[in-house]
Amino acid sequence: MDKETEALQQLFKRYADGECTPEEVVWVENWYNEALKGRNEILEDWDYQTLCEEAFKEILTKKNKRIIRKYSLVAAASVLIIGIGLYFAIAGRLGRQSTDSLIVQAQKIDVAPGGSRATLILADGNPINLDSTKSGIRISEAKIVYNDGSAIETSKNHNSATTTNTLTTPKGGQYQIVLEDGTKVWLNAESTLTYPSSFAREERVVNVSGEAYFSVAKESGRPFKVVTKGQEIQVLGTEFNIKSYEFDRESKTTLVNGSVQVNYTGNGHTRASVMLFPSQQAVLRNAVLIKRDADVENEIAWKNGFFIFNKTSLEDMMLQVSRWYDINVHYVREASRSHYFYGKLLRSYKLSQVLKVLKVGGVDFNIMQGKDGSYELSVSPD
Repeated sequence: MDKETEALQQLFKRYADGECTPEEVVWVENWYNEALKGRNEILEDWDYQTLCEEAFKEILTKKNKRIIRKYSLVAAASVLIIGIGLYFAIAGRLGRQSTDSLIVQAQKIDVAPGGSRATLILADGNPINLDSTKSGIRISEAKIVYNDGSAIETSKNHNSATTTNTLTTPKGGQYQIVLEDGTKVWLNAESTLTYPSSFAREERVVNVSGEAYFSVAKESGRPFKVVTKGQEIQVLGTEFNIKSYEFDRESKTTLVNGSVQVNYTGNGHTRASVMLFPSQQAVLRNAVLIKRDADVENEIAWKNGFFIFNKTSLEDMMLQVSRWYDINVHYVREASRSHYFYGKLLRSYKLSQVLKVLKVGGVDFNIMQGKDGSYELSVSPD
């Protein structure tokens, strides 16, 4: 191994151990974020020799330049690995070189990630556990079939605007559906979509609880309406994400393209309205509806197979993790408000890989399994 690669390995090691100078921390974080631009690979999949050589060249060219990049630190005393992919690259590759201090010991108990899991409840109350090897269903010629065209057993003709079906995902599940008008809906974990087997002539209306991404088929004479907790979102043809879980503190509608009108409703009346344009978001909290700019990539990361944390609190991070891995979270003591997390992580990772970032960020954890097979995660923030 050449001297440049060795030097960079030492820099990465100091970064992972929290021993870098403030200037080194800023450079590593900035270089990592710049390096990811235009790339689809996760950092751990890169050739490590090439990674080190590229980074070392950047050090030589940028060492006398001021790099401006602001990040919060965890608990004001420890450096959190901002790029989770970077941490895994360091832990995995340096771990082979006996740097055991970088590796979180494997848990005896581990939890697999979520997958394609959903239940379809027909208008007559008949539940159908959908095939976990399929990614979704669609309404085709008055019948419900899987996306690949294969039949769903007991599926009958439900071609009536008065017939209402429900697609629901459990914790650890997600699924897709193509409605009869061609509108595509992706359901995140622990979410429910209620829809008619065929839409009325005047408008298209569905109900959502939880989180869903919509790609609405455009029909100029028939608006599409999504009803959720305290809100109505009305569109003609657009793409947007709704996050409106029953017990969350706030509901969010994030627009990807097109335009939508978000109405705050109560007692049968519209109390407030905002019009959204791409990269804007409506937030309903404590009976107040506001509009603000949004980071669309962050908001729809789940649909694209990622967790993205951007100054995400420990509690919010664990809420996402608990829904995807179907675990219960128990805090040994109150979560510290100064714990913030940054980074990008594949949702296909096992739970133990996700929890590595907690350990680096100064959070201890323990996975336990009950007699009923359920999992509980005990979390101890510093």
